[in-house]
Amino acid sequence: MELKQESFKVKLAFGKEGEHEVGEYMLNKGYSILPLYQFNDDVAPQIFNAKTTITSPDLFVCGNNKYFWVEVKTKNRWIKYLADTETGCNYKHYIEYLKIAEITGLPVYIIFNHKDNDPRGFYSVNIKVPLHRIWDGLNCKTGARVSQPLALWLIKDLIKLAT
Repeated sequence: MELKQESFKVKLAFGKEGEHEVGEYMLNKGYSILPLYQFNDDVAPQIFNAKTTITSPDLFVCGNNKYFWVEVKTKNRWIKYLADTETGCNYKHYIEYLKIAEITGLPVYIIFNHKDNDPRGFYSVNIKVPLHRIWDGLNCKTGARVSQPLALWLIKDLIKLAT
C-alpha cells in the first residue's frame, strides 16, 4: 500500500508541475485562470448539479472575451501505435469533459504537456475533435490489463501551442 501511495504522490507532483507550467503559459497569453485543485490535493475537483457529480477540468480560463475549461495532462512519452503517434487521457474523464462542455456551454480543451520525449511542448485539443481511437487498456497479445481505457488523438489532430 505504501508503494502505491508514494507512486501516487510522485505522479501528483509531476502533474502539478505540468499544470503550473500551463497556468503560467495562459497568464503570459493574457488570460486569467482559476486553478481548481487549489483547496485539496487529495480529491479531484468536482462540478455538482442536481443529478450528478462530474470530475472538473484543472483550470477555468477567461480573458480576451473568452471563457473555457482546460484539463492539463502532463506526459513523459507519446504512444506509438502501428505507424501513428498518439496521446490521450482516461476515457472515463473524457466522457465527463464532454458532459461539462454540454452542461456549461463552454469549450473544454486538453493541453498535453509533453516534457520528456520529443516532440516536446504544449499540444491542445478541443475535446469535441473526433478521437482517433479508444483503447480498452488491454495488451493485445496477452489480454492483460496494462492501463485504464484511454481516449486517444493523433498528433496531427493537436494544435502545437509552445515548445
